[in-house]
Amino acid sequence: MSELDEVTLHHEGDIAVLTLNRPERMNPFGMRMRETLYAHLLEIEATATCRAVVLTGAGGNFTAGGDISEMRRRSVLEGRQRADLLGRIFKKLVTLPQPVICAVEGNCMGAGVSFIAASDYAVAASDARFGVAQIKVGLLPDLGAIWSLPRKVGYRKAMELAALGERFDAAEALRLDLLNHSCEPGKALSE
Repeated sequence: MSELDEVTLHHEGDIAVLTLNRPERMNPFGMRMRETLYAHLLEIEATATCRAVVLTGAGGNFTAGGDISEMRRRSVLEGRQRADLLGRIFKKLVTLPQPVICAVEGNCMGAGVSFIAASDYAVAASDARFGVAQIKVGLLPDLGAIWSLPRKVGYRKAMELAALGERFDAAEALRLDLLNHSCEPGKALSE
């Protein structure tokens, strides 16, 4: 798989569809995927005919969250560079002139919940599973979730989700206003 295949971009008319594409590992959000996603977001921003952006995942899962195989002790500079890229992706998602829509199937962990919290609209299959899972590996929510998650679900619930890292289903995500709509499994992208 080439680097460009880790996030695919195709257009359906005036809609840009970005697909996190490492289905054999449930689309872990690693460094190459981050770099590719950011490059695609810049391309979309420069496309005057694009009216909306849909973010989804390949292979029946949105994302397993951060790529644990890449997690290791790093120098301060290296850590800062990695965090800077996450910050640039988040800023681009919330400042694009086009609305960002998340279409979620299967697992949506860590960064996946961050994407939903940063999006303008989110739909998920009724059997999707969610979790602000960063705490499980000793990290804080990233990709802007510290800012965006409380704005979607409220401060107290965001704190609970981030501090406990418990999984929850689409019905709970809908109740919390993290989602706008729930649908039949396999139908999130078409919805």
